[in-house]
Amino acid sequence: QFPARWMPAVDFGYGYPFFNYYAALPYYLAAAFKLGYAQFKVDPKAFALNVQITPDKPQYGPRDTATYDIVVTDSAGNPVQAELSVALIDKAVLSLTEPNSGKLLDSFYGLRQLSVRSADSLSINVDRLNLAAEKSLDGKGGGGGGGDSADGIFTRQNFKDTAYWSAVMQTDAQGKARVQIALPDNLTTWVMDARAVTTDTHVGEGINEVISTKPLLIRPVTPRFFVAGDSVALGAVVNNSSEAALDTEVLLEASGIVFKGDALQRISVPAKSSARVNWNVTVVDAPTALMTFTVKSGALQDSSTPTLATAPGGGIPILNYVAPETVATAGDVSEAGAKVELIALPSRLDTGRGSLDVRVDASLGQAALRAGRTLDAYPYESNEWVASRLLAQLALRTVLTQSAEADNAPIQRALQRFFNGQYSEGGWGWWSSDSVNPYLTAHIVLAIARAKEAGFVYDQSSLDRAREYLMVSMQTPAAELATTSAANRRAFVLFALGEAGYPDSGRLGALFESREKLGHYGKALLAMAMEKAQAGDVRVKTLLADVQSAALSSATGTHWQEPERDFDNFFGGTRSTSIALMMLARLDAKNALAPNAVRWLMVARAGDWWESSHETAWAAMALSEWLARSGEKDARFSWRAALNDQALLQGNEQSPGDEVSVEVARLLHGQVNQLVFERGEALAGSSTQGRMYYTARLKVYLPVEEAKAIDRGIIIARKYERADCTPTPEKPCEAINAAKIGETVRVRLTVMAPTDLNYVRINDPLPGGAEAIDTSLKTSQTQNDNGVVPDFGGFSGWGWWWFSNTDIRDDSVAVFASYLPAGTYEYVYTIRPSIAGEFKVMPAAAEEQYFPEVFGRSDGAKFVINP
Repeated sequence: QFPARWMPAVDFGYGYPFFNYYAALPYYLAAAFKLGYAQFKVDPKAFALNVQITPDKPQYGPRDTATYDIVVTDSAGNPVQAELSVALIDKAVLSLTEPNSGKLLDSFYGLRQLSVRSADSLSINVDRLNLAAEKSLDGKGGGGGGGDSADGIFTRQNFKDTAYWSAVMQTDAQGKARVQIALPDNLTTWVMDARAVTTDTHVGEGINEVISTKPLLIRPVTPRFFVAGDSVALGAVVNNSSEAALDTEVLLEASGIVFKGDALQRISVPAKSSARVNWNVTVVDAPTALMTFTVKSGALQDSSTPTLATAPGGGIPILNYVAPETVATAGDVSEAGAKVELIALPSRLDTGRGSLDVRVDASLGQAALRAGRTLDAYPYESNEWVASRLLAQLALRTVLTQSAEADNAPIQRALQRFFNGQYSEGGWGWWSSDSVNPYLTAHIVLAIARAKEAGFVYDQSSLDRAREYLMVSMQTPAAELATTSAANRRAFVLFALGEAGYPDSGRLGALFESREKLGHYGKALLAMAMEKAQAGDVRVKTLLADVQSAALSSATGTHWQEPERDFDNFFGGTRSTSIALMMLARLDAKNALAPNAVRWLMVARAGDWWESSHETAWAAMALSEWLARSGEKDARFSWRAALNDQALLQGNEQSPGDEVSVEVARLLHGQVNQLVFERGEALAGSSTQGRMYYTARLKVYLPVEEAKAIDRGIIIARKYERADCTPTPEKPCEAINAAKIGETVRVRLTVMAPTDLNYVRINDPLPGGAEAIDTSLKTSQTQNDNGVVPDFGGFSGWGWWWFSNTDIRDDSVAVFASYLPAGTYEYVYTIRPSIAGEFKVMPAAAEEQYFPEVFGRSDGAKFVINP
């Protein structure tokens, strides 16, 4: 309070006095201070190290062993004992973008502004990862072993971006170190990068470049993928770096393609020059195209096989027009006897293409394991996908307890991704470019908590910060929990926090009082969270009774169905049943509903997995908890599968599962095919009758003319136009279906959302002879929009700001949006044709990733690339 003498009262005639606070301010603000800054520089040369790298030869060939001598000295030229980080990198990779780290001397001793920063170190078991790396490389230091002699005849197919990397090398007392590296098959300029640091933080770095080449070499020119039916002009460039002209024979040996001319060609290549050879081919229906390009001239020879990791068995992948109507079924045989699935092929299908894939699992554990593994093969790894895969992997480790298949490295990598990608607020988003999301944060917290429980190295500070964020996110007025979606989210957040060791009895009790707002899965989550917070809580019985009373029984088992979809919480039809089963396994394992819920879940699979990554993760967690409390994994019986009275698979207790793929051409056309699954009697020593689980997936392929646009809640259309055309909303550019090599083509995707959409993925396959232009790379041209403001029908499309992540791949461009309000959008990008031919282009597709029944696709197309 101010003393009375500081606040003289003044009566302005309103019947009460006003205090003169302004008169008091000079007394109150008497104290003051001044602050100044002075800038000064420190010459860091005294802390600089000189790193000299000397190779034993100025030039190498593929598979040669390169020897590098490294000498480290201080600023006075004296030898220094230092720790080295050494990398040998393809220069082509370094040319794509700016370095991701600055100069060492500047990083340690560069000029800095006055600031305060804080950070916590990454938590990871480096020794474990280093040991794994050494084992994978057979102790040969990253470059691999010797192999064929560089002077011998071999096919180049071992291509690497980084030939060697080590962060644990040290110089001796004379400042010297030596490293020997077996070079891969790249014909390129190799950049040796060595960085040094001493115990007293003297730092320095050096680089050296050498060429790996041959006097006669061949460089294949192929697409990164094919589509069955493509007509392509494959090529190869022959380089002659010798001093004389060479008469050469160039041979292409291949499978998966049909030649329209001779595979062997003869050309003369001038000295210090190059020449190109072309083959016109047609791509057949096969998994992959294996091609070996060879050039010979006397004693000189070179051979190369282009290969991509995405192709089965290497080579170039061959894709097909896959019908989204591809059907799958799953079921079980619970006792001795047989079950029949009927397959009828529509007459419009090309019966020579496609397959019927059949899988039998004679135990629940193997079936669940199979489903969990499907999460490993997805190319677009959002934070949700990685967390769901981590949860499934951790849940299914109980199945792998006695198996060498239990691999810890993927789990540790997933944890490291989360620790690295956590936002300053303490949470995570769907993608690293998305805003933080409470539900996704709780999902990741649950995954980290499960990893912690399994004994993996984790970052406690990361969990603590995530908990702080989630606690803040729950500081909302009670009115905001009025919706079922908000109440369900609160239940899940509290469940995840409880699993991570942060129970919140107060909020759990408050939510229990409002339980009528919760969905079935929300009540099951609340029951498990309350039991975790206080074992034996009598309120849990009320929630158990509520969930049990909502169960629906049918011929396929017992399940739980929510009255409405919960889009904000990744809700799908399977998850409620999975969470209810998890609750029963934890709190009432002998409940008669549980076995029927297991049965329903296994029948509900879409082939080997459930509707989405989220559904699959929850199903895997629920089934693993049920397995831990039941004896079903110990069941033993004989089994068999047959197609039209012809045996496909059979086994017993020594063969818990198997799979087979049958060509569609072998199926009866115009008649019903009978696929029979038969289970024998339980064998001696079996603790339970058990079930035989099976899946059958019919994959068919449509020709271009059959791949028409489909609207199942999303409309999408694709248009190609010339990039040198200037579009306006009033006058759009003309659609094209052909271009020349080297031209730039603009791709315009138009998406219509009749209703609000959540977690949308758009995937646009590319023509086989074209590549998407990544404008973030230094080697790519930028899009010239002439300063036009983004508008519908313009250079940049319209609504692109809703799309938070773009993934450019060899065969497609994928775009993601966590939310799309009802409306029409355009996404625009550019491609560059590079291989001549007639290419089939698969339809562009859009779907709600966690509700895949909401989808759409464009027409299929043909795109011609002219020389």
